[in-house]
Amino acid sequence: MLAQARDQAREIVAAAQATADQVKAEAGGRGQAEYDRIVSSAISEVETARQRAVDEASARIGEIVFQLVSTIVGREVDQSSHEDLIREAVAALNAEAQRGASL
Repeated sequence: MLAQARDQAREIVAAAQATADQVKAEAGGRGQAEYDRIVSSAISEVETARQRAVDEASARIGEIVFQLVSTIVGREVDQSSHEDLIREAVAALNAEAQRGASL
């Protein structure tokens, strides 16, 4: 009877250990999934913020260039007649920003 009780106790301990291992593995999987979700979200937020900053800088660059040119030249510059130059300058800055972001 004592041997039977010991065998039963071993079975209970083995079942408890198996359950504990299963719970541990499931918790580890959930933890890894949450970690992956948080990292992915953070990467996405950083990329969005970077792109927003590039877009805002691009939107202001034409205005800044004309203010600088007007100051240097000492006369008013007609922005509407130089829109192609503005677009080229903004495109060049965007390309440079993209190259810098990929490094």
